[in-house]
This record gives sequence, structure tokens and C-alpha cells, in this order.
Amino acid sequence: MESPTGTGKTISLLCSILSFINEKKNDGDGYTLVYTTNTYQQIQQAVTTLKELKKMPYYSNVSSTVYGSKEKMCTHPTISKINNFNDDIIRMCKSYRSEKRCDHYLNLKENEKSSSEYNIFRKGNEKMFYSNTVVDIEETIKMFDAMKICPYYGARKLQTRVVFMHYFYLFPTLARSGSKEFDKNKTIVVIDEAHHIDKVCEYAGKITIYRSYFVKSIEE
Repeated sequence: MESPTGTGKTISLLCSILSFINEKKNDGDGYTLVYTTNTYQQIQQAVTTLKELKKMPYYSNVSSTVYGSKEKMCTHPTISKINNFNDDIIRMCKSYRSEKRCDHYLNLKENEKSSSEYNIFRKGNEKMFYSNTVVDIEETIKMFDAMKICPYYGARKLQTRVVFMHYFYLFPTLARSGSKEFDKNKTIVVIDEAHHIDKVCEYAGKITIYRSYFVKSIEE
């Protein structure tokens, strides 16, 4: 779909797809809309549009979340201070999780043990339910941080009708063997502002080999 800025592309896509999802839901089928674009600013604009749509009775039951990078969503006091080095953040996050040094991630795991219900989180003895809410990435981070739960992994545990994300992260997610984040048969993907999609597809096949791997190989 090509049209000048401000002519209603986003709202047209959201209205038509959400109407389809609503109809399928009535038939017992649960579809998810994954709305991807090129920048977080564009994601914010799409979220704002969805918030306006939600004011209409037909779309009042819509809910959404935002998937962001660990660099963007991590709230750990040590890891979050690493700026502009997403690979370093990923490695440190993995290390902290495996060593059980990230309280926010441990809290998420405790929540999973204490409740088998989707979108239910606990803060102490308080039960918090996430439903029928449309939030941007900053609101998502604040919501989970207030519960002392990792926003990055917490957002991925939510069951919502709409998921907003940078398409930079979409293709690696779909390409991962055994990935269960999205049911490929029940997911509708919108790729907005797809000018750089070829580069993103190339990145999906990227393999990062760290210097430490070579050092360890030499030692062995």
C-alpha cells in the first residue's frame, strides 16, 4: 500500500484487520496482529492510532503490547547502563539469568509458577490483571517495572490481540527453530515502511562469533 503521509494508511490497516480478527474470534478462532515498522517513533504513532480506535465500541476489547530490544526494555540496574551495545547486553542478560542474578527475571518465573492464567501477574500478595489495554513501549516498561518484573520477557508472556514491534526483530523471531512466540497459522503480519526489509532479512541469518570463543578454542 503506497500513499502519502497522513492519508490514513495505518488506521485503514488496523480497522480492516481488527474487524477480520473480531469476526474470527466470534467463530472460535484466535488471531494475532503483529504490526511492524522501521522505528520506535512510527510504532508510537501506530499505538496512538489504536488508542483512538479503542474508543469506538466495536474495538473496545482490543489489547496490545510492544516488543522491544533488551537495550530498550531492560531495567536491571547494571545491565541497563550498557549503552548502544545490544550484543553485550544480550550476553550479560544471558549470564545473569543463568546465574539467577536478575531479580526481575526471577520474579517473572515465580509468577509463572504461582499462576497458570495468562495476563495475571502478582506484586507481593496483590494480583494484577492485564487485559483490554493498549500501551506504548514506555508504558509497557513502567507497568512491568512497577511489578518488579522484567519488561522484555514480561511483554512476551502477555496474550494480546495486537503486538507492535520493530521489524528488525520480527524475522529473527520467525526464523528461530521451534519458536513459539507466534502461531504462524494464526498470525497476521503488517510490515509498514518496508524500505530496508532486504537488509533485515539478511540480518536474520547472521551468526555472531565472539572473540572469547576463539580464545577458548585456542586454550582447548
